Parts: sequence; structure tokens; C-alpha cells
Amino acid sequence: MNKKETITKLYQRYLQDDLHAEELMTFLQLVEDPANQPILQELIGQSFQDFQAQPSLSDSEEAFTRFKNQVLQQPAPDILPIRTRKPSYLKWLPYAAVLLLGLGFTWLFFQQRQGVETKQIANQTQQMDIAAGATHAILTSGDGAPIALDSNSMLELASNQILLNKDTLQRFHKVVWHTLETPRASEYKLTLPDGSRVHLNAGSKLHFPSAFSGSIREVRLEGEAYFEVAHQANQPFQVLSANQQIEVLGTSFNVSAYAEEALRTTLVSGKVAVKTPAGELFLNPGQQAVWAKGQLSKADVDVEEAIAWAQSRIVFSKKNLQQITKQLERWYDVDFVFADNLQDLKTKTFSGNIARSSSLAEVLNIITLNHSINYKIEGRKVYVLKTTKH
Repeated sequence: MNKKETITKLYQRYLQDDLHAEELMTFLQLVEDPANQPILQELIGQSFQDFQAQPSLSDSEEAFTRFKNQVLQQPAPDILPIRTRKPSYLKWLPYAAVLLLGLGFTWLFFQQRQGVETKQIANQTQQMDIAAGATHAILTSGDGAPIALDSNSMLELASNQILLNKDTLQRFHKVVWHTLETPRASEYKLTLPDGSRVHLNAGSKLHFPSAFSGSIREVRLEGEAYFEVAHQANQPFQVLSANQQIEVLGTSFNVSAYAEEALRTTLVSGKVAVKTPAGELFLNPGQQAVWAKGQLSKADVDVEEAIAWAQSRIVFSKKNLQQITKQLERWYDVDFVFADNLQDLKTKTFSGNIARSSSLAEVLNIITLNHSINYKIEGRKVYVLKTTKH
């Protein structure tokens, strides 16, 4: 491994708080050596780009100087046997936080440390906050009687019957259709009568039968859901949404079919066929089909980002603010209002990664921290405002 590879590896692990005391000492020596400035300056500049900043040469030079000064002015850590006691370099975390915030790539820092540091930044705001969504849904059975569900509800859907907390709630003598609805700020997981599992995102509806009869297992989706389909070779599974039909045998995939948004089908494993009025295409794992404005296309995508919501994360990579706020509106049950002089900001791109359990203010603090914008929460409205940076 040459010097540049060594510095790059240690730099990345430093950001991730993954250096042992001995490695940290090596990193300090490399930072202190003037010959390594071009390499470190390049790495810092790349971190700016990852955060959607556009650094000039003077920006990255200043960032390197601040990086070096912040790191080297601290006392060297004790050299300890690995894992023998709490590493002394943990005392460096506050300095690392200050450093990374100052350099403008806060999202990188929070991607690895979404705990204490996130809460510290959230405490900077004294205004109203809104908690994250929770497990909640409404099941409307065949006879129209709504059933409220939450995290304490043990819902079982056997063939032509509904069991709640082990008690038979309803039994049907013929196949009827149910609707599971998750309002905004809600999500819910259920297992269908065939054993297929569905995770329904906020602001969504799933229509499904009390039993799968016939040659096809069919469900209908409005909104977004992550499916893990039980394999049944003789009975394909179909997901119907506006102008789109997805057919699988046994696989894992995500479907986003919110009204007035592009329909996106992302395949995690297996194989699916996506059919629309514009034609049909097949997806392999790691690919996404997009149906928008009468056109059907597919491309390789970051699957982890597409299904992050189902893994309790909020992830956006180079997404514009309008796309991000749509996601936040559903999960936090709010509406964003942009000041007239900030309409063009809707197209500005951002990147971030934070726990989905975070409060709204915690998420917004990350988005607004290094930009000339601010926000104000009033009731269920979030006003995006322009601010002057000092």
C-alpha cells in the first residue's frame, strides 16, 4: 500500500471514528508532514463535493489548514493495547465534531454518528419540534368495519379470517377484499395469507383479498411498500398500481407509487416483470424501473438508498429539496412552505443519512446547517426561510 492509499484509508477511518490509538498516532504524523498536504487537501475537497458544495482552491486550502491545526493542537493519545479498556481517543470526538461541522460535510459525520451528536445539534433550536412517525394503520375488512392497529397489535391474516391478538376477529365464507391504510406519520408491517410480507410506508394503501384463490395472487398498491414475496411457482404474485403491473414468483422489491409522482420499482433480489401502457421490461437485482410522463425506463441504482425507509433510515443522495420535503411531509405529517425568494431552492441538491426515528428538527438541522436557509415550525407547517450567514 503506497503513502496515498495509507493516508486515504486512515482519513476515511478517522471520519468514521474507527482508528485505534496506534493508528491515530500514525495519522497525526502524516498530517503534520508538509509533504502530505496535497493528498489531504484533495481528500477534504472531495468531502466538500460529496456534500454538494463547490469548493474553490482557497476553500480547500483553508480547510486543510483548519484541519491540521484542529488535529495537531490536541495532545497525543495514549498508546493502549487494543480493546483492553475504553480507548482514549474517544475524548477526541468533540474536536472531530467541531472540525467536520466547520468543514461543511456534516452529513458524513452524522452518517456514522446519528446518536449523541445529532441530539446535540437538535438542541441548538428552541422552537417547536415534531416527533417521527410510528407504527399505526387502519384495516378495513370486507364488511367495512375499521380496525385500528398499532405496535401492540398482533394481526394475523389466515385464509378467509382475521385474527387479532390470537383471537378470531372475523371469519368470511367467501373471498372479500381488505384495505390496509397507513396515514401520514405512520407505517405498518403485515404478513399476507400466503406468507408474503409487506412493509407499508406512510401515506399508503394496500388492497388485498382475504384469501388468494385462482391462478394469480393479486394486490393493489397506492403509495409505497416493500415486498418479500413467498415463492409459489404455480401462482405468480402481482402488484397493481396506477398504469403499472408488476409480476413476480418469489422475490424482494420496493414499489413507490404515490399520486402525482413517478412510479418506481426497485428490485432487491429475484426477478420481476414491469408492465405499463408503454411496454414491458424485466429487472435484475440492483435495477429500478421508472414510469413517468408516459415513458418507461430502467437504470442501475443504489438499492440501499431506495429501501432505506424500510430499514429505519432517511437517506438522500444528491436529491433536490422538493424530493426530500415530499418524503418528510409524509413521515412527519407536515406541509412545507417555501418563501417566495426561495422557490429556486427546491431544485438544489442535498445528501444526508439519519435515523428515521429522529425528530423533524434533527433532520432539518442537518439540511440547513451549511446553507443560507433556515426554517420555522408552526403547527403542522414548516416555513423554509432565507437567512444571512455570519
